Amino acid sequence: MSVRFPSPINDAVWLPCNKFIAIVWGRSEDVRSVGILDAATLRQLNTFPMDASNWTRSLTFSPDTHSLTWLGWHPDKIISWDVQTGVLLSVISLELLPSPEHYSEITYSTCGTIVGLFSYKADIATTISTYSILSGTHIYSHSVEGGG
Repeated sequence: MSVRFPSPINDAVWLPCNKFIAIVWGRSEDVRSVGILDAATLRQLNTFPMDASNWTRSLTFSPDTHSLTWLGWHPDKIISWDVQTGVLLSVISLELLPSPEHYSEITYSTCGTIVGLFSYKADIATTISTYSILSGTHIYSHSVEGGG
């Protein structure tokens, strides 16, 4: 079985129950998209378009498998969708994240309504920030300057 996409796949993540796969595809000149595929048939179930200038830093499903959240840079945003309906849940604009050579990752809380953003560059600084997916707002941030 093979599936073709209009441009290269940039990222992929499995839904925790292993029933679905989320993929990001697109070149900088294309319309970039996030798609949900059935893991067994690879049939595309839903597509979420996004700005072509955005690049993926992290993509993750909520623990309850109802939401898909994408962390992108250029511009820096957290975007979340309802997996079943495709409805946009929130777009959270972030203060400028560290440059792409910095490490950034997003993860869900066990309740599935809050995401944590972890950014660091070795020996410089580490920042942990939390955001509400439901309200689209920043909750709290804490930074620690690097050591040696």
